Amino acid sequence: WLAVGVASGELFVYNFWEKPDGEVELSDVSKFQFDDSVLDLAWSPDGKWLYAGGEDFRVTIIDTRYWQVVHRIHRDRWVQCVSSSHGGTHIAVGGVNSEVSILDVKNGWNSVMGIDLKGLVPLSAEWHPKDHAIALTGQSESVIVVETTNARHVRGHHLRASSPILAIEFSPDGRLVLIGNESGVVTLFSLSKSSFEVVYEMAVTFNDRLSMCWSRNGVYAAVGSKDAILILGRRPPSGNQPES
Repeated sequence: WLAVGVASGELFVYNFWEKPDGEVELSDVSKFQFDDSVLDLAWSPDGKWLYAGGEDFRVTIIDTRYWQVVHRIHRDRWVQCVSSSHGGTHIAVGGVNSEVSILDVKNGWNSVMGIDLKGLVPLSAEWHPKDHAIALTGQSESVIVVETTNARHVRGHHLRASSPILAIEFSPDGRLVLIGNESGVVTLFSLSKSSFEVVYEMAVTFNDRLSMCWSRNGVYAAVGSKDAILILGRRPPSGNQPES
């Protein structure tokens, strides 16, 4: 299929095929009339949906099985870009104002994320092949890339602190991490397994400032607080006891 949208608000859909002799033919499939110019079109990867956006302040969703409009999403500005994710689960829409909305196809195309583009007016959007991110361009000299999944996050390596985190420092070998929070608690975690394991924990006095660093060989770590510098040392392993 080939879809063509024009300034008069018409949307034409054609059947497109190539004959054995190489000649290309088009035949009419369907036609739609909108209230204003069509500015962008996008197919879902499985061809089930055709998305149209334009100066009618709407995203129009067309069911390609019956060539019927099944849903319209009203926007407060022109819809200048429409882009379907490669997995078909989400679409990105935006235009005129400096924001792109991510709509969830399986949840009635409801908005699940709004991306502030900090002044860039979006004219095009392109998804990463694995839908990990979306690249946006527009009326500026910038390209903005926004991560859309947690694909880069290490599985299992996640914790929620009870107080705001002020400082974090990884050991040179990446196996240990020091984390200090606003409550004055400094915790040494081991990252050698699939989750954080507490190795050592202490409380320090500070005036909303905390600084930490490791020695280059990873044997010592220094913690600077309000009125003290604390030096932590890793004890060499003895027998079956782990180092600490």
